[in-house]
Amino acid sequence: MIQRITCYLGTGTEPYENLAVERFLMEAVEEGELILYLWQNRRTVVIGRNQNPWRECRLTELQRDGGSLARRLSGGGAVYHDLGNLNFTFCVQGMDYDLRRQQSVILEACHLLGIGAELSGRNDLLAEGRKFSGNSFYNHNGYAFHNGTLLVDADLECLGKYLSPSRMKLEGKGVDSVRSRVVNLAELHPGLTVEHMCRAMTKALESIYQLPSETFSAERWNQKTLEQLRTDFARWEWIYGKRLAFTASFTKRFSWGEVTLECLVRDGVLLESRAYTDAMDAALGTILSDALRGCRFVPEELCGCIRRLPLEHTVVEELCAWVTEEEI
Repeated sequence: MIQRITCYLGTGTEPYENLAVERFLMEAVEEGELILYLWQNRRTVVIGRNQNPWRECRLTELQRDGGSLARRLSGGGAVYHDLGNLNFTFCVQGMDYDLRRQQSVILEACHLLGIGAELSGRNDLLAEGRKFSGNSFYNHNGYAFHNGTLLVDADLECLGKYLSPSRMKLEGKGVDSVRSRVVNLAELHPGLTVEHMCRAMTKALESIYQLPSETFSAERWNQKTLEQLRTDFARWEWIYGKRLAFTASFTKRFSWGEVTLECLVRDGVLLESRAYTDAMDAALGTILSDALRGCRFVPEELCGCIRRLPLEHTVVEELCAWVTEEEI
């Protein structure tokens, strides 16, 4: 039974730090306590625990624009975060987990702002039939959290741009996102800001649980633990590897011939690659296949491998431009 509610408003916008804080708070929550964590990430795509990043977003475009890719602990689909988006996490011990009550806090916050909102299925919250919040869930060792997004005044153009899969033909395991029609709450409540939404969430929390809220005490933090968690969330192996295997295939015709590249990717690395070509250089297919094997499946590393090939400069640069424009 919840007897105490605690709020923590995040102060940073770096995604790996924020995910570290979320994990820390989940394991810091005490019996009978609920911690509401409100936080923001700067331009970031966050994928679910079991998703394939190459299927979920345009990685090259995101990185070119200075954005980040992060993987969360919980399941569900890919989401876009920027400073017009407010993220929430309800942390409790397992016996106090009550999804419907927690979601009712969000609905009540919207109602306090004069926005009609409703629950759709298990995961989504809608306003005027359009999605403004997606939820996901995680439990471990007797602790649990329920988190999600609140589109307040996010850049929906960027959301649509980054959450579009690349042009490559991809086949493999992993959970794909279901795209939905979305809406910013500020469209329904002109002038609404993230700060207004934070205040509404705090008031709604107190109303739903009939308890006064307190602030998470600084004495409860463990900086060493936070730093280690941040390192874990930022690791390549966590973000890109995650034991997912898939195949990718893409083709382009150049003035000197056509090339098809087929790749088997596991843990974010080319386990196997095959290059097929009708170019006059009979060795090109073998040279390219061998060079890319063992390379990380990101444009800058693929280009690095290609630039070491004993090929004409023009061919090398055209191949590099190709793997970049494929938006891997």
